[in-house]
Order: sequence, then C-alpha cells, then structure tokens
Amino acid sequence: MKYTLPSGKELDVTVSSFSLCWELTKAILNVARERNLKLDFSNEQGKDDVEINADAILEFIISPEVEPLLKECMKRCVYDSEKLSEDTFEKEERRSDYPIVASRVLTENTRPFLTLLTLRLGVNTPKNTESQK
Repeated sequence: MKYTLPSGKELDVTVSSFSLCWELTKAILNVARERNLKLDFSNEQGKDDVEINADAILEFIISPEVEPLLKECMKRCVYDSEKLSEDTFEKEERRSDYPIVASRVLTENTRPFLTLLTLRLGVNTPKNTESQK
C-alpha cells in the first residue's frame, strides 16, 4: 500500500510474512488488553476494519513487545525511495515521519487479522451498525 506522508515523502508498505504479522497482531492485542486500550470495531466508514485510535497506536509502537516485531515488518517497506532500516530516521528532518510510518506499517500488517476478528465477532456489519444507531 502506498502513502504520501504529510512531509511529502512516499511510503510503500509491503506486508510481512504470515507468522510475523500474526505475532505482531497477538502482541498488540496483548498490549491492548494489559493497558485497557479500546479497539473500535464500529468505525464510521462502514468498512470491515478495526479503528485504532492515536493513543493506542502510540502505546503499541513504544511497547517492548511490539517494537521489535514492528521494526522487523518495516524492513520490507520503502520510505523516500529507500528500504527502511535502522538508519532511515537518523536524519533529523525525517524523524517526524517515524510515528506515521510506524502506524501505517502496524495497521497494514495487522489489518487482515483484525478484519477477520471483526467479522467473526459479528460487529461492524451493515445490519449490526444500523441496529446500534
């Protein structure tokens, strides 16, 4: 998935392997449970995606359980025409993009599992969304 960041830089997120994405998903769900973070399964767009608020994203990207998995997922992504690496954000002018990059990588790598979870729970479908209003 390609994104243009607020800085004007391009980000191309390539989803990681199944096992890495599943480990990342389990880690964010554990962090959410431990810290009582709410994942919104009733987003306004009517999509079958879970909405993760900014506070939760920040908790996830700084979590010792999530951070190493997220960094591993980042290795498959391209930022400003170069593969993401430990050195990508060494330049100070790039650092403001880091939380956005981390958020996009986290979201794209966990979305398939969270979408399935949403569907399995029976929430966020047009019928249920309408009946909740």
